[in-house]
Amino acid sequence: QAVILDLDSTLLDAYGRQEGRAFNFHYQSNGYHPLVCYDGMTGDLIKVQLRDGTQYSCTGVVDFLQPVLAEYLHDYPEIPILLRGDSGFSTPDLYKQCEENGTSYVIRLKENGILRGKAGKNQIVYMYTFVVTNMDSAPEYLIKFYCKRGLMENFIKESKSGFDFASVSSYTKIVNANRLQVHALAYNIFNWSRRLALSANMRKQRIDTVRLKLLKIAAKIIRSARYITFKLCSSCPYKNEFYETLSNIGKLNVQLE
Repeated sequence: QAVILDLDSTLLDAYGRQEGRAFNFHYQSNGYHPLVCYDGMTGDLIKVQLRDGTQYSCTGVVDFLQPVLAEYLHDYPEIPILLRGDSGFSTPDLYKQCEENGTSYVIRLKENGILRGKAGKNQIVYMYTFVVTNMDSAPEYLIKFYCKRGLMENFIKESKSGFDFASVSSYTKIVNANRLQVHALAYNIFNWSRRLALSANMRKQRIDTVRLKLLKIAAKIIRSARYITFKLCSSCPYKNEFYETLSNIGKLNVQLE
């Protein structure tokens, strides 16, 4: 029914003399500061771009986002596109880009005295949250919709801890950028497999748990003329999940172009 794009940036720590490595004031650490865009509903990583550590969150975001919007508008012209971002992306250039591409957005604003003054006239007990949007919806809905982007922190954490996004040890920046794209592909392949093949009770588990329960287990492989048989230990606690996943893989209707 809709596509939700979640924008963010994160720090990839670097400890050597990597090209582009620099101190980032927000994170108070040295490294790279890439832009990331996730699908807010599935967790798929739509795009990631490596940047120098000194870059601000919204630096280059218009050029980063335009190919994504153009592809969705070309392939799915009837599907609404929604975009969310934190206060690091509160820039008029991004608002203008979204409006020119028919994209609805909710982006948080940094709290300041002027905004507090306007809100203070209407509320007695409050916690300030300010957003800028072009959506015609009730304030309560808009705030709830924005707050759901908190799931993106889990996506980023999974990407970094489970697929080693922070492996940027090469001196050359282009090598680190290419390595990041390979890790992004690995993350997406697992995320697709999670939805298409994993057993139902494991689809919400993190990659480290899936590796431990399904991949890092002992099995005996019996080969015959027609079959390859996996024999698990009779006391394997996750053999049902293993066999269900294997069965789901066998049912996939793969179409090669």
